[in-house]
Amino acid sequence: KRLYLGDNNVSDKGIKALPDANFTGNLSLLDLRYNNIGPDGAMTIVDCKKFRKLQVLIFQENAIGDEPVISLAKASAFANLRKLNLYRTDLSVKGVKILAKSKVLQRVKHLNLARNYLNLDSAQYLAKTKTLVNIETLLMFDTGIGDAGVKVIMDSEAFQNLKTFRVT
Repeated sequence: KRLYLGDNNVSDKGIKALPDANFTGNLSLLDLRYNNIGPDGAMTIVDCKKFRKLQVLIFQENAIGDEPVISLAKASAFANLRKLNLYRTDLSVKGVKILAKSKVLQRVKHLNLARNYLNLDSAQYLAKTKTLVNIETLLMFDTGIGDAGVKVIMDSEAFQNLKTFRVT
């Protein structure tokens, strides 16, 4: 089952009803893009243990910040994720550092970190990952990683499966 809630003006208050829905445990895709979800609403999703079948999670264009991403990286319920979209979510180096160490997200193949507040340090954390080694698509455009960050990612042994790396 797939749930597309994108661009529906869903807020933290509205998203808090989702964990109680009967179908939540059967979702393979949850699309929350373009809403008004903040850190509290995102934590409602991350703290829910029912998302064990979820393979695609899209938080795009919601100002969730680092804390929900840090918790997500440690939440065993999300071990089946294959695609994680964190495009323009106010993610910073702090969140990327923990994401790069996540043992939970080892199955992720598509990671979108574009348009966040990142820099060379972010690229270096990702390049040293021992767990996100299955990534085939990495989107990091408009992040500020610079030429040096691009080189670090391209030279990384961690990204042997990388097919698409978009930085512009």
